[in-house]
Amino acid sequence: MRELPQNFPREVRKRPHSFTDVLQDHIDKDNADAYYEHVKNILKEQSVEIKNLKVLEIGSGNGIFLDFLRKKGVNAVGLDVRSGGYGSPQVAARIEQIPLKSDEFDLVLSLGNVFDQMVYDQDHDLMIREIYRVLKPKGLYLGYGLAKIKASPIEGFTELIKPGEDNIFRHLYQKS
Repeated sequence: MRELPQNFPREVRKRPHSFTDVLQDHIDKDNADAYYEHVKNILKEQSVEIKNLKVLEIGSGNGIFLDFLRKKGVNAVGLDVRSGGYGSPQVAARIEQIPLKSDEFDLVLSLGNVFDQMVYDQDHDLMIREIYRVLKPKGLYLGYGLAKIKASPIEGFTELIKPGEDNIFRHLYQKS
């Protein structure tokens, strides 16, 4: 059985008004469809249809996008340190300690900058290990944000899209 650190900082957030706050503030009922179409297009490039997936949205914040996914027929659940959405299922937890079963999700999605060390006080190695753990074999992690993921590589977790000039806002990993 793996050991997890027990002495996490009391608060995840280091400072207010982060990129994630801005992104979450901009995800509303009027533009959630644009985010949804963008996610669908990225998944389509991988020959994957979102409606056939079990999805975990990490950093689900206000739950607007999570609620939108569920209304579109997507089997989705959210995870945020401060759960408080519109009624869609959200788990209140840190990404380093996801209290969900291993190999449970086809897609882990983050639309906020959950890996930004200037904003959040979190352990990237534990975060990426937990994302890997909850993904089913061949599962995908699709993350949007400005920050690079500064985690040690995990054998069998392949980065399909590396952030760069044309795709600075997304990371795409696949579990083997």
